[in-house]
Amino acid sequence: MHKFYIYIILVFLALMPRVSASGQELRLPVVPDTLCAPHERAAYVVEHFWDNMCFADTALSHNREWMEQNFVNFLSVMPHAPAEAVNSAFAALLHRAGTNEGAITMVYELAEQYLNEWQSPMYNQDFFISFLSAAIAEPALGALYGDRSRYLLEVAQKNRPGNIATDFAFVQADGSEHTLHQWLKRPTLLVLYSADCDHCCEVIEQLKQHAALAAAVEQGTVNVLAVCIDDDMALWRSQLATMPKQWTVGFDGGKIMDNESYELSDLPAIYLLDADCRVRIKELHDLSALNDEKLRKML
Repeated sequence: MHKFYIYIILVFLALMPRVSASGQELRLPVVPDTLCAPHERAAYVVEHFWDNMCFADTALSHNREWMEQNFVNFLSVMPHAPAEAVNSAFAALLHRAGTNEGAITMVYELAEQYLNEWQSPMYNQDFFISFLSAAIAEPALGALYGDRSRYLLEVAQKNRPGNIATDFAFVQADGSEHTLHQWLKRPTLLVLYSADCDHCCEVIEQLKQHAALAAAVEQGTVNVLAVCIDDDMALWRSQLATMPKQWTVGFDGGKIMDNESYELSDLPAIYLLDADCRVRIKELHDLSALNDEKLRKML
């Protein structure tokens, strides 16, 4: 059934019209009949997706609507292709678009928008890392996006799922000092927040009301560690009474931000760590992932 679903997607993409300002269409590659497996066909499509695109034609390559639609179609095939095909597909796109500064700017902006903004329905840090790696390797992008690509890649690779979470020190209200690695003994929901952040207050309130999380904390199967990453201890202390007594609440004095040891593009930054301090979920935004069944599977 899964293979049939992938096949339908590929057929749909092959048949769907693409209208540009000039009335031309970006023709999809014709997949050789020798490639029968769905993942092979998907790999061929993504690797050759832009073969019929002339990036020197600015009526197309500088047309935001047209490029965006085709870029979305391009990304929609990637989940069905092997990782190596995704890597080579981004490399091929950037090499072709790199001959036109306006086109490469368009492609780069679209990649950031669709792959690196968590609100995007196509948000995918694995694909974004692949894109950035290809951008760094492409000589034509060096002057324009070399430094930015290296910076974004460094940020995206921090505390990846499966890796040990970066250690940091924090202090509790009673003055006791800890480090994450020394303190963590069981699966933990790590909440990095700012005391002067309305959205943080809203999300923390949602976490306080989350029945499945509260039950797991009550049963002792999960801990919640909420760490204020500001440097205003007085403000932090003034809010301690609003925090659940079952949570561990800490203050780091702004060191996490100073050291840039965690990605903090959106606060609060929420991570799910297992008992070995490995990241299971990086930057949790959808709190529905913490329902009973999913929580048990993740922990």
